[in-house]
Amino acid sequence: MTAPILVLQNIAHEGPGIFSSVAKQRGLTLDDVDLEASEEPLSIENYIAIVVCGGPDSANDDTEKMKKEIEFVREAIERGIPYFGICLGMQILAKAAGAEVVPAELKEIGFKDPEGEQFRLDLTAAGVRAPLFKDCSESIDVFQLHGETINLNDNIELLGTGKWCRNQAIKVGSCAYGVQSHVEVTKEMFEDWLMLDPDLKRHDAAQLRKEFAAINDDYVATAECIFNNFLDIVELRAS
Repeated sequence: MTAPILVLQNIAHEGPGIFSSVAKQRGLTLDDVDLEASEEPLSIENYIAIVVCGGPDSANDDTEKMKKEIEFVREAIERGIPYFGICLGMQILAKAAGAEVVPAELKEIGFKDPEGEQFRLDLTAAGVRAPLFKDCSESIDVFQLHGETINLNDNIELLGTGKWCRNQAIKVGSCAYGVQSHVEVTKEMFEDWLMLDPDLKRHDAAQLRKEFAAINDDYVATAECIFNNFLDIVELRAS
């Protein structure tokens, strides 16, 4: 594959992280676009896949940025271009598929839920069968940072659930996927987020670092598995 993968960043410090290193190990080129800074019109031409990262926006925002981003993702779905959405990127995918994005009953922040239990993504039967989660555990430890969630519609297949925010991983169309949790975050990104994100700044940074360290090895291995699976899907579609 010679065409690049388009990565859309909704805020500068929420980039592709682990996905970037996995793609580069496979000899793939990423075209990163910071939507905060760029005023260039989005073009879907000449890209083999699209990744949309998280950010502080809402998919319900009545802004030109969000309207154009949702329409862009809708076009990707219609064209059958492989898509991976992270957090806000999943919510944008759901919105592009005609679903509702709504406030979550619980704002999921960090690694532990209000009962002190690790946040997890539990695969549904469809998720276990999905190529995106090939060779992954059926219950995945995750890091959360979101205050909104989605309602499903007939265009969306549920691949993973959570205890508090139920809809955690989805598929739309032939090859568009979204994951609510932050599977991409590296240690370096996490340190930046501790200083920059208003929700994380209200938590104990030392405790968050400890919780990250406790799951880091499995976390990275799972992220690499998911991203390699997505790139396998990309290569299959491009062949």
